[in-house]
Amino acid sequence: MPTWSQEVAEVAPFNVMFLGEGDQFDPSFDQSGRRLAYFFHNSVDAVNSVALIDFRDVPDVSQLGLPDSWSPQGQDLIEVWSVILLLQNLGSVEGGVAVISSEQDTERAVSYLKYHLVMSGHRLTLPVPLVLGNRLSDVQDSLVVEKDYTQFVEPFGMLGEVNSRESVLEGFLSTYHVLENYMIRSEVSSALSNTTGRSFQRVRDFKRLGQQTDASEVSHLTKLFKQCWDKTIGATTLSAYLENTFNTTKADPRWNENDFDKFLVELGVLNGSGNQVTFANGFNNAESVRNNFAKLVYSIRCSIVHNKATEFHLSNEELSREAIRVLVIVELCLPVMQRIAFGLPSSAPSTNPIFYVRRELMFY
Repeated sequence: MPTWSQEVAEVAPFNVMFLGEGDQFDPSFDQSGRRLAYFFHNSVDAVNSVALIDFRDVPDVSQLGLPDSWSPQGQDLIEVWSVILLLQNLGSVEGGVAVISSEQDTERAVSYLKYHLVMSGHRLTLPVPLVLGNRLSDVQDSLVVEKDYTQFVEPFGMLGEVNSRESVLEGFLSTYHVLENYMIRSEVSSALSNTTGRSFQRVRDFKRLGQQTDASEVSHLTKLFKQCWDKTIGATTLSAYLENTFNTTKADPRWNENDFDKFLVELGVLNGSGNQVTFANGFNNAESVRNNFAKLVYSIRCSIVHNKATEFHLSNEELSREAIRVLVIVELCLPVMQRIAFGLPSSAPSTNPIFYVRRELMFY
């Protein structure tokens, strides 16, 4: 029976490729989010097997040990050949990643490995965690027991979903879903408020409701923000809160005007004339920020949801590449969005765009 030796390693049906810092090979993770130290896939045909061993977290390579002999038994498992090849190249593994495959081209081998990783249920990226802190304490302090919040029970359930989100992208989408509810709710509220008396039975009443809810989503979102800018939510108006939040964002060390412009281009934020919005022409004063904020929020929403080949898709991987992306979403957009989502039910009924003036419709 052959023992481990240089000759045995040289006839191995696999190659070992060592990836260092310059290769930018990102860590992989299991379903629980724990970093993978190794991965082995054994195929029926050994040539299709592949392995990954990540030594970047191993403090001392010498701890791996070096046996006097190694005697493979039976089928040439990828684990067996991985050990043989690594023992042959023990001096090269420290602080790097070893990919074992029959494919000799590194790029092709890594792609083949990643395919098997995702097919095995592993992750190639981790979600960017959402950390907002409590920015709604003044809104909570404004709640009074005398006010009836019964009609907002459904939105409250959606807000509970928002609170359960732990990543930036999930938190953004869940908050946007609440705003979607408010967009149509405000149109229904407006239609109900404009009916004569308590009846809602004429054909033109239903036609008007259909027309008001049949606009584009970005139009609804823009209208909702316009209805809310002058509303007092908590201790201040939403307009003042946006201005303060944007100034705080610009004071953050991660802020860079050129990076912000680049992000706007990636998102495809356009003005009413179809021209590209930049900081200079769309976010350089309080009024322009208000006018373009809905476009920014909607463009981020589309970039997360859509994944067309010709569009910029905001994935967790892309989100973590540029600091400005996390900054704009977490420090600018989400606080204002959640101000509306959580705070609008607390606004005065007489001027609240999502307040239903009555509980029921009467048809005769």
